[in-house]
Amino acid sequence: MGSFGENLRREREMRGVTIEEIASSTKINPRLLRAIEADDFSQLPGGIFTRSFVRAYAAYLGLDEERVMAEFQLVAPPEDLDVHRLGVTKRVSSQPGGARAGAVSAGVAVLLLIGGYALYRRAHRAAEWPAAKAAASAEA
Repeated sequence: MGSFGENLRREREMRGVTIEEIASSTKINPRLLRAIEADDFSQLPGGIFTRSFVRAYAAYLGLDEERVMAEFQLVAPPEDLDVHRLGVTKRVSSQPGGARAGAVSAGVAVLLLIGGYALYRRAHRAAEWPAAKAAASAEA
């Protein structure tokens, strides 16, 4: 039994389909399709893009997409975010002061709510005060 890519190439050749026909139908660059057949996954963009290319290739050939995807994941485990390829060395959540910034934001929000409520109460008391004063003078 051949490799993953060899199996796809063999299936394609048995059906008499060229790389260019698949590329034209799926809008996938022929260079990328050849990389899949050569098991050269380093030439592919990675993550969901590579998985969708493999799925489209299998669908075009009329193969069981789920079976092909299961085989693909055995030879190339999914890497949705290859941090080393992006040049990122730290995770966003490990930034210093991240928890403190959240606490400060929550404190500001609480102070704004308290201040807003105090202004609301003061405005209503000012509106009630002339009415109460008028009622008191009417009784006298």
